[in-house]
Amino acid sequence: MTFRVLDEGGREVYSLNFVDRERFLSSGLCDYQTNINYAQGAPRVADKPLMVKAVRVVEPRNVDIVVPNSAAGKIKGSAYDFRVTCRVTVVKR
Repeated sequence: MTFRVLDEGGREVYSLNFVDRERFLSSGLCDYQTNINYAQGAPRVADKPLMVKAVRVVEPRNVDIVVPNSAAGKIKGSAYDFRVTCRVTVVKR
């Protein structure tokens, strides 16, 4: 089971549909951290990361993450599509 990142309208922003298959198989869809300071130093994170706070998770499994539409637009419009190379870190508090 994998998660998806959705906008507030339920449209996919990040999921297996956006990634390079070989990259996914070698490194996974994302990495998970519990500390934002540690996450900022993680190998997947760029010097100036796009940091997005989730609006909610989707019931009943609480796996899919919903982000604000404004953040979804930034993710989709990024000059470098970090989704393809799985350069995503999820920080859980």
